[in-house]
Amino acid sequence: MFARFSLIRRSRAAVPIFVNSMHIRPLLVLTIVLLAAAASAMGQSYPRWFLYQGEIPGTRFGAGYVRPSMYRDSSTSYAFRSGCISYAMYKGMSISGSEAFWSTEGGNAWMGSDIQISFDTSMVEYAVSRFGVLDAYHDKVKTIVLAGDSAIELPEQMKEIVPVSSIPQPDWVESLPAQRGMAYAVGEAEEYFYETSSWELAEKNARLSLGKQNNTTVIGLSKMDETEGQDVRHDTFSTELRDVRVVARWRDMKKRIMYVLLAMPR
Repeated sequence: MFARFSLIRRSRAAVPIFVNSMHIRPLLVLTIVLLAAAASAMGQSYPRWFLYQGEIPGTRFGAGYVRPSMYRDSSTSYAFRSGCISYAMYKGMSISGSEAFWSTEGGNAWMGSDIQISFDTSMVEYAVSRFGVLDAYHDKVKTIVLAGDSAIELPEQMKEIVPVSSIPQPDWVESLPAQRGMAYAVGEAEEYFYETSSWELAEKNARLSLGKQNNTTVIGLSKMDETEGQDVRHDTFSTELRDVRVVARWRDMKKRIMYVLLAMPR
């Protein structure tokens, strides 16, 4: 079956071109896959301060990132506010909620969660009114801004653009740093079409992991039947996090996973 008949005009004759509708869907899928691959390739470099945020001098700053808009100034403004929100959140936040897990002889499964995170929103406006853009990075898939106190002198080498392909897997991905007086947590997230969503989720998961280290209560409910044992476990927690810092970020290009390392004084 042919879905379309068209003519290409030449100087003397018209040549019929037939397009088989059976070919349209595979071409569409291929186009989507190529676009996703291209978007991933575009986001393979970052300013050094974003990947090694723990090396930035001082504490009065926050990194923000957004999907780019049509106008660069608008993207910078939105990312700047995102950085101010990050600063306010990591200065002090409350995390509470619960997660449920279902365990059977066949394996474990995450059932769901109900998590609330709150922080002082007035601190956001404080940062917006007093911070400036210390550095900004733009490409076709993201805008990243370092918002911070103008007194911070960001070394020029921290502004260098680093391709992630040049960075081997950090030790902290598999084993948390051990430092007296500090608590660490790693969050990870799969690579989504929108890269910024992946980084946001990785940071969120790191915050939850850090929060559960402080105060977690496990409530177990076991249920047996004739064929297998079943166990439903509820983890509930409520805690305050203060002076949290993003230490580092890493992107695994092969496994397509983003990682974020957080630290907090105990």
